Amino acid sequence: MKIYAKVGESFQQIGGECPKNHIEMNTPRPGEFYKATPTGDWEKDIIAEFKASRPGAVNNIKVTIDGMTFDGDETSQTRMARAITASSSDTETTLWVLADDSKATVTIEQLKRALRAAGEEQTRLWIPAQN
Repeated sequence: MKIYAKVGESFQQIGGECPKNHIEMNTPRPGEFYKATPTGDWEKDIIAEFKASRPGAVNNIKVTIDGMTFDGDETSQTRMARAITASSSDTETTLWVLADDSKATVTIEQLKRALRAAGEEQTRLWIPAQN
């Protein structure tokens, strides 16, 4: 059975007539993150793979501040930002649930540092490393 794909894309059509602007591929696509080349081979699309991995990595961010480990996913960052915005001073305290589900009384200053660390880690995860 013939396999067709558009150069630079990962979609493949199996069987039938070759669609316009597509080429016949030499083999079936070997995995989710492969795109067609002009020679009819597949090459790994490392950018697409990287982009697909980011949300899961961000969901697992953990940061440790003063011996306390905070969840650093986007929802937790939003909660930290709300607590910081609503506070009247950096020394104000609030009850917080840490990453291990234990409860701790934390200062707004500690939440600010946790938020900054989580945001920095998210940026590191979101932007591909330069080779």
